[in-house]
Amino acid sequence: MDRSMEVMEKIGQRIERIKDILPEYIGYHQKEYIADSDRLLRHHLAREMEKYKRSLQLVREKLSLEGGITVADKLQDTILRMEKLEHEFRSSSYETDEYKHLGEISEDKLEQVYNYDIALLDHIEGLNSATDRLDELRDSPESFKRAFSFLKEALDNLEEQFKRRGHILRIS
Repeated sequence: MDRSMEVMEKIGQRIERIKDILPEYIGYHQKEYIADSDRLLRHHLAREMEKYKRSLQLVREKLSLEGGITVADKLQDTILRMEKLEHEFRSSSYETDEYKHLGEISEDKLEQVYNYDIALLDHIEGLNSATDRLDELRDSPESFKRAFSFLKEALDNLEEQFKRRGHILRIS
């Protein structure tokens, strides 16, 4: 099998994996669907971020009531960061002249974009477990600290993947 066939097969597998989460997702291989697929993915990420942010706000409220003001303040900073990222997901748009280039996107770059989409979906799901763990570990300061570090790292990774994906979509 030549390289081109191999890449297209991998891309097909990635699209199917994404469709498991977002059934309406079509992908970027046809120019007329690029904007819709991009918007669908970003709005899914924003909805998930909003959900995890609400969970974190509940943990923060519980900690405040329990006297963990310092920790609650650190959580507030993270909540604000989540809000900013949620806003970026909702408001970022590649629906400009850059889309004209995507009709010509190389297979390698197309594969990279799909890899970033999958990474974003994986990282956003990682936030779910991180926020759940924080609530469970409120009474264990050392474990809570590790879980909070994991949450911050998950946010870092999510943000980095989103930036890299945007870079590919803009310069392709």
